[in-house]
Amino acid sequence: MILEPIFPGMDPFIEDPDWWPDFQNEMITRIRGALAYLLVPRYTVVSETYIHMYVRPDVSILRGRPDTEPLHISNVQVAEATRFITPAISNPDEPLHVEIIDEFGQLTTVIELLSPSNKLKHQDRYLANRDRILNSDAVHLVEIDLLRGGKRMEPNLPIEGYVILVARARKNAPHQGELYEIGLRDPLPVIPVPLRPDDADVPLELPRLFREAYIHALYRFQLDYTRPPAVPFSEADAAWVAQLLKEANV
Repeated sequence: MILEPIFPGMDPFIEDPDWWPDFQNEMITRIRGALAYLLVPRYTVVSETYIHMYVRPDVSILRGRPDTEPLHISNVQVAEATRFITPAISNPDEPLHVEIIDEFGQLTTVIELLSPSNKLKHQDRYLANRDRILNSDAVHLVEIDLLRGGKRMEPNLPIEGYVILVARARKNAPHQGELYEIGLRDPLPVIPVPLRPDDADVPLELPRLFREAYIHALYRFQLDYTRPPAVPFSEADAAWVAQLLKEANV
């Protein structure tokens, strides 16, 4: 059974509003785990929200493609609950981000995986948080935009494809940004994550983490590739995507 990603880089069908929160949680978890493995014990890596108001289940069951069968049938008996409660549930408008904190408890780096909420409904609020980081002289920002839709965070960023910004904090100077422009047909890059001045950058292996998230969530079977994407393709890209999906037999 083939579970591998279909696209060479980001899969544009994951941008579907029903699936993006699920994907974002998968990626944030993997980003946090990958960095913690590289940075312990000198740094602590945590996932945080800006506002702790909750309205969506932390674990969601979404409807997948109707033409797929279950991979396995389980005969395991489930236990009866001892009591029932109303659980706290998380809000898709308040997505997680990753924070790297040094051994002295100082915030060093913030890693944002942008959501549709960041780019549309709550962009002003996101930009206010972003400005606080960019106006500091000690906190780096890694901003990962894997959404083709919505407004870019800055007017000089490319409109097409995907964008990753690594903005490095500098003492008594503006942040210095490194920009990665990624086309629909391009693989995701391995990007540097900056730390304190006396420590070298660590690599964030986005290609590996995306592949792991895609396989773990069974997106090849969950996503409906027969539906139009959330953001339309150009004529040339539409032909390329159609050929790619045909070769993948989905």
